[in-house]
Amino acid sequence: MRGGEKFAWPLSAVSLVFAALALPVTYIAVPFCRPGATIVDLGATVGIVSLAAALALAAILSSLLSVYTIGSNRARTSLVLSGVSMAIATAFIVFGLALRTCPT
Repeated sequence: MRGGEKFAWPLSAVSLVFAALALPVTYIAVPFCRPGATIVDLGATVGIVSLAAALALAAILSSLLSVYTIGSNRARTSLVLSGVSMAIATAFIVFGLALRTCPT
């Protein structure tokens, strides 16, 4: 196991778990469109989404490095996990934030 694979698998797993758990909880718990939403609520939402996207991007990059240097099945699985994590984060950004209609 080389250095790239040592970090790619755990980072991809953490990224996927964070995206799968934190983003839906944030969508439900933080009052983004409710009348009581404050700047702290908006900042928390953007911060959690940014962290999920940054984790997913770091996981993709480390997985790509691992795939190109080692090419094992574990490295490819790591790349798939990080891709799913990025897809969840992107879907949340597009459908949960950008296209979300807030009543005025």
